[in-house]
Amino acid sequence: MQRETPETIIATIPKNGSEEIRVRLNEYRRDYYVDLRVFAAFKSDDPERQPTKKGVSVHIGKLDELMDALVQARAEAERQGLLKHSEEQDWRALA
Repeated sequence: MQRETPETIIATIPKNGSEEIRVRLNEYRRDYYVDLRVFAAFKSDDPERQPTKKGVSVHIGKLDELMDALVQARAEAERQGLLKHSEEQDWRALA
């Protein structure tokens, strides 16, 4: 059975007025990756954002390790008081 997954956009997170972070699932050379990449508007009159070199692709087999690391980073940021009260929503309920 052949899978058809050219790209699946999971989330788009605004970064600033001209950039956003896209979380995507990609296939590359018959392997699957989670890609977190900055997309930017290079022309002010073009609303379409293009991928930049800023980002990382992680093999799908490392997804659980990445998730664990992000959970630890959030816990540490909370411990250090780096998150404002409004950012301390129960993000686990969003999944």
